[in-house]
Formats: sequence, C-alpha cells, structure tokens
Amino acid sequence: MNDYEAKQERRRERLRARAERLHAEGVARVKRGDDALHLIPLGQPILIGHHSEKSDRAYRNRALNNIGKGYELQTEARQVAARAEAVGTGGISSDDPEAGAIMIARLVAIAIFTAELVVIFGIVEHQFVGVLMYP
Repeated sequence: MNDYEAKQERRRERLRARAERLHAEGVARVKRGDDALHLIPLGQPILIGHHSEKSDRAYRNRALNNIGKGYELQTEARQVAARAEAVGTGGISSDDPEAGAIMIARLVAIAIFTAELVVIFGIVEHQFVGVLMYP
C-alpha cells in the first residue's frame, strides 16, 4: 500500500468513525426525547393559566426538539457514511502515483468512442443526404 492509498484509507476510516458517532448521538437524542414525552400522562393537557403552563410547554418543546435533532443527526450520519464509501471514486488525484496511467487509459477510451461516433454519424449522414433539410 503506497502513501496515497494509506491516506485514502485513513480518510475513509475517519469518516466511518464520524458516521458511527453521529448515528449513536442521534439515537440517544431520539430516545431521550421519547423518554421525556413518556413521562407525561397520556392525554394530559397543558393547563392554560396554571403556574406550570410555561414550564410544561418548555418541557414538551425540549423533548420534541431532542427528537427532531436526533433524526437530523441520523440523516447526517447516513450522508457521512455515503461520503466514506465514495472516497477514492471522485476522479484522478494528483497525489496518486498511477495518475498518469489512469489518464492515458481514459484518453484512449475517449479516442475510441470519438472514432466510433464519427463512423456512426458518417453512416447516418450518408443515408439521409437530402432528406434532412435545415431552415
């Protein structure tokens, strides 16, 4: 394994660890908010005008915000995990010692594709001479 591959592997592992950490934190936040809401008796209304109204609303909002933030963290964890899996697939890096060979292979493939298109368009143009008229 050369330095470039080691660097990519370190980045991949760093992103995977971050994804796991975000996922665990998101699950914990959702559980914390859910546990807080389960402490409220089922069907218990907010007592309007009661001295506990303000703190009850704040308590419920904190619980709902924890649940929302937990789902956001889980979404971010999925995005980071996708980035970790995509490491090394984004193109040709100047750090890659095999970059020259990769570029030559891509140029050859493009040249072959272009030559095939020239042949195809030549056949199509020959068959439709005089049929396709442009204004």
